[in-house]
Amino acid sequence: MLKPRVFLIAMMTLIAGMTYTHVYPCDVIVVSAKASTTGRPFIIKNRDCSANWHQEIKHYPAAGTGIGGDYIIVSAFDDAAEFNNGDPINPSGGVNEAGFAISCTSVYEDFNPLHEIININTDLMKHALEDCATLADFEKLLKNFYKTHYGKVISGNFVAIDSKGGAALYECFTGWIIAGAWPMDYRKYDANTGRVTVFNGGLISYSYTEDEGDGEDFIGFHARANCNTYIPFNYGEERRERMNYLLTGLAETGRLNYRNCMVEVAKDVYGQQLDGFGNVVDQEDCQDDYSTTYCISRAATRLSMLVDGVAPGNDPRLSVFWCALGEPSVSVYIPYFVYAGGVSPLAWVDDIDLDGRWYDQNDTSLLARAANARETFEGRLYEANTGDLVAGMDDKTMDKNELANIQSWTFPLEEYIFQRCEEFLADITEHPSYLTPDNLRNFSNYSAQYAYRNYLQADANAYAWTYDKPWDDLWIGYTRGGFDNDYYDPIASGSTASSGDSLVDTLLALFGL
Repeated sequence: MLKPRVFLIAMMTLIAGMTYTHVYPCDVIVVSAKASTTGRPFIIKNRDCSANWHQEIKHYPAAGTGIGGDYIIVSAFDDAAEFNNGDPINPSGGVNEAGFAISCTSVYEDFNPLHEIININTDLMKHALEDCATLADFEKLLKNFYKTHYGKVISGNFVAIDSKGGAALYECFTGWIIAGAWPMDYRKYDANTGRVTVFNGGLISYSYTEDEGDGEDFIGFHARANCNTYIPFNYGEERRERMNYLLTGLAETGRLNYRNCMVEVAKDVYGQQLDGFGNVVDQEDCQDDYSTTYCISRAATRLSMLVDGVAPGNDPRLSVFWCALGEPSVSVYIPYFVYAGGVSPLAWVDDIDLDGRWYDQNDTSLLARAANARETFEGRLYEANTGDLVAGMDDKTMDKNELANIQSWTFPLEEYIFQRCEEFLADITEHPSYLTPDNLRNFSNYSAQYAYRNYLQADANAYAWTYDKPWDDLWIGYTRGGFDNDYYDPIASGSTASSGDSLVDTLLALFGL
């Protein structure tokens, strides 16, 4: 028997499926190692959910003998997920210790709202993180998933990478009427080659991408929102077009990497402006009352996650789970590592009492609370950051002048963390002995604390960075490479810029003496 709350959610989902679902699709992107200037593949997702801003990040130990090992996910709680899976955890995506990372956006079945109630896209991701190390493992899971999930629905666009160089987008669909009665249909869009593998009821055929280039014209990325080959008539395509435009521009200027995708794609606030009669309005006339409905980062966007993988064959323990809890345009990305064995309490603790005791009783977190408060601070950016599944957001318009004020300190704050993380991992790459759970955990925890304390003060410089490298080197400011057009100094393989020498030797090297 359905619990009253679950029944209410189910009925609201039915209504939403028939009326408003076109407003709130998420966005996903996968970029191959060959297309990324760093030589590392990555995936990214902006999660949209008008009904709830609560989000948290947690580390989970390996499930049984699952070959994925430990994993990190960012998630919320959901009654429909608990009804379907017996577990309220509703992941947006994650990465495991084997270097396999996955995320998805649902493709709404507006023609069959009942399927929205029994959709288990997020459960598929959780299984994948527990049991997959490679894309081949994931494809095996897709082909057999129906055998143990009869009567459930998969309808979505999944992006995945692994530590072997695999990078792909999967359009998945269990069928138009009866769910679970036959193998799942899927199309794999390889981000390395553009090749499309079509798995249709056990039959396999091949083709190549058409709308994103093929052969030598294929850049090496795929982006999706709420449409795919199986359901090509949903809304949200304007956001896919915007992502393709931005990604292509980054590729053409030699700047397509995870950092620029976080800043220039996930945080993008640019979309069509309409008046009350549906007429297009000039962008410049709407800056103080700017509709975010058609933007990549918008009022209903609750988080952005990005997994920066490793170059093919490299150590998967260096995979980085970057996450901005809150609307990405006003939030700060923080790095987390599976091999660290845990994540900062700021990413999952609900509150701290006067005695310093932590509380974790729901799916929010201190970082998410901070971002939520900033979005509505004194009504400057938004009047409200609430909404519901049926009516959507209470306020879909922001003041872009205030957004610029916020980004004047969030961008430098985030940029500083990025540079410190790149240098930290460059040291570890050159000296594998530095790669320990303690080193990764301490750095990540400090980065979260540094971001949180400065964010609360709305000032990138309220608190100075005081974290010292465990190996006593100075913070000099180099990267692992791949940011040449962004004016960052790379460190070449085999260099000695971070040799672990004494402080005196480091100073001498710094000044060329």
